Amino acid sequence: MTNEKERIAILNEKALVLQKELGSETSTSGNIIELIAKRFSDVRVMEGMLAICMAHATLLNKPLTMKIAESILKKILKDVSSNAMIKK
Repeated sequence: MTNEKERIAILNEKALVLQKELGSETSTSGNIIELIAKRFSDVRVMEGMLAICMAHATLLNKPLTMKIAESILKKILKDVSSNAMIKK
């Protein structure tokens, strides 16, 4: 299991990869990465959440703000039937 510092480093690296893959200028603030790293313990789930947030902002052609990220995560978490992957 990774600690929070490791999860943040993983997400920072993934954010750079996603920027290239999405071909966008969408960047993520440290606060958004920390939010995801604190909420989720599974690396794949974290990366998926980050990808969803960045893709959403890219499609809307808007910067990824904390408000947008929180809204997206809230909607996704409502749909999750099993909380096994969510760090409490």
